[in-house]
Amino acid sequence: MVREARLEDLDSLLELYLDLHETSIPDKDGHLKATWERIIGDTNHHLIVVDIDGEIVSSCVCVIIPNLTRGVRPYALSRTSSPKRITVAADMPASVLLVQRRLPLTITATK
Repeated sequence: MVREARLEDLDSLLELYLDLHETSIPDKDGHLKATWERIIGDTNHHLIVVDIDGEIVSSCVCVIIPNLTRGVRPYALSRTSSPKRITVAADMPASVLLVQRRLPLTITATK
């Protein structure tokens, strides 16, 4: 199931990111909690996850940015991470969000 992350997903996401590029989980202190709550509470910052049988196996960050060009329409930046070798179409969760919000969709590939 593709869904937006919830407050209770923090531990699962931190574990997922260990497979991606982190070497340890950050201290679960006030700074981590405040940052997570800020991400979850930001209506322009979307953390979309792929949940298979209760396990988060992939994530996608999609940030919607206000814009003064193109008819004052916002655009979005997204980054998909699938460290568990689960096949997920590149930026598929972000693409769904962009289409729902009628935002322009441009895909740029980088290494």
